[in-house]
Amino acid sequence: MTGKLVCKMIDFYQGSHHDVSHFLKVYAYAQTIGQMENLSNEKQ
Repeated sequence: MTGKLVCKMIDFYQGSHHDVSHFLKVYAYAQTIGQMENLSNEKQ
């Protein structure tokens, strides 16, 4: 799932390194916060 999401995002931003990097950072922060809050995989 994550791989498909990243590929779609790269296509959407037409490979813009800045936008891709920003997306990946935000995704990682959100995932970490969800894990720290003990969210289920479904809610993540």
